[in-house]
Amino acid sequence: MNQENPMGAAGRPVRLEARRRLGTARNVFLLMVVPAVFAIFSVLLIMGGEVLFGVIGLLLFGVLPVGALIMKRRDAVPLIIDEAGVRNGRGSLDLSWEQVRGVYYRVERGRGADNHWLLIDSPVPGRFRFMAALIAKKFGIPKEAAQHSIPWDSDVSPEIEEVAAAFRSYGVPVDGA
Repeated sequence: MNQENPMGAAGRPVRLEARRRLGTARNVFLLMVVPAVFAIFSVLLIMGGEVLFGVIGLLLFGVLPVGALIMKRRDAVPLIIDEAGVRNGRGSLDLSWEQVRGVYYRVERGRGADNHWLLIDSPVPGRFRFMAALIAKKFGIPKEAAQHSIPWDSDVSPEIEEVAAAFRSYGVPVDGA
């Protein structure tokens, strides 16, 4: 691996921050606006005397936007690739370049949409230890790579090719992208 001074195209060390976009207008509408409208109707039901239905509706539709915000905030945690290694903002992934043996990019074909995965091969135990054997068999990769599994869909920016190029700039072999 090129550990001394990995350089990008501009002659500077590569630093890449991959992040899930917080949502399209459609997602915001479906996850925030629609439940908020139903929560308002639930409040009107309570004011009109239908307390039981109003409280049930308020609990159901009032919690949905809060849950959506929590999910979107959690999904917005970045994957950072820089001179120090690979990590995420949550602290559940922190690998130095000496600990990264390779990267696998795999596509899981689905009925309605394809699921994209970035899998980092490292001897350091990852958070998917209990499922590593199943993931490794499914994707045809080493078990250690399956422990560091990162879903990669169309909401993640930048594109997978740019992430693969960042890994390659640090001398890490990339399989599949």
